[in-house]
Amino acid sequence: MSFRTWHNYGFGLCVDKISDVPLERVRALLQLAPGLEKEIEETARELGYADLDTYLRCSLRDEPTDTISSMLRETILAAEGLELCTCRNYEDECFLIYQPSYPWQMNAQDLELTEESLTKIFGEYVRVLTDDEIPLEYQEVENGG
Repeated sequence: MSFRTWHNYGFGLCVDKISDVPLERVRALLQLAPGLEKEIEETARELGYADLDTYLRCSLRDEPTDTISSMLRETILAAEGLELCTCRNYEDECFLIYQPSYPWQMNAQDLELTEESLTKIFGEYVRVLTDDEIPLEYQEVENGG
């Protein structure tokens, strides 16, 4: 039996620093991506509109857990067309990061990105969920199994 580690590098935030997000703020976040909002509202209605957990489950594509990180990732993808990575470290903290790529794998939008533009994008969406200042920085997320 062997143990493997993996590393995710990129610019972003530890989403676990965003705590106690009420459903009203998640719904406000979804309003920034109307197509996604409609899809999630319809699914939540089918499931009974229960609570925040219902909304988080509705946002998941192939994610193993229901997280604010997944909701943020889906909203930013739908609204901005920006592909982000959700990942966890050894301490089970959840991160949302923009990972660097090879230039020939990047689209025109990615080639135009700067640290300042990423900071603006992250800030716009994170501020909907919390009034707390969440640090954006280069992340090195390590995990294994």
